[in-house]
Amino acid sequence: MIVTVTPELRANIAEFCIRKGIAKFALFDPDLQGRPNPHVDVYALVEFAPGVKATDFSWWYGDLEEELEEIVGYRTGVRTAEELHPAFRDEIVATVKAQYEQA
Repeated sequence: MIVTVTPELRANIAEFCIRKGIAKFALFDPDLQGRPNPHVDVYALVEFAPGVKATDFSWWYGDLEEELEEIVGYRTGVRTAEELHPAFRDEIVATVKAQYEQA
């Protein structure tokens, strides 16, 4: 799924990332992982800021995903680069365009 990132959406993503300690954020199509996921319309590839751990959030980022669904308007899964399948990781990381990057 292609999500149009409007200036308003970009601002909302930035505010979300700052609040949650996310240093880098990029939306990508679930099909890039080589297998469809019927529960996700779009994925967010995130890199946490130093000192923030994935374990700071509820099981499998449930709280982040719920909030992102409200912001993005689609069912959104959250993944770090390390959680991507190794066969697709390098391609996904190289091709996604960040909607937010901590200064």
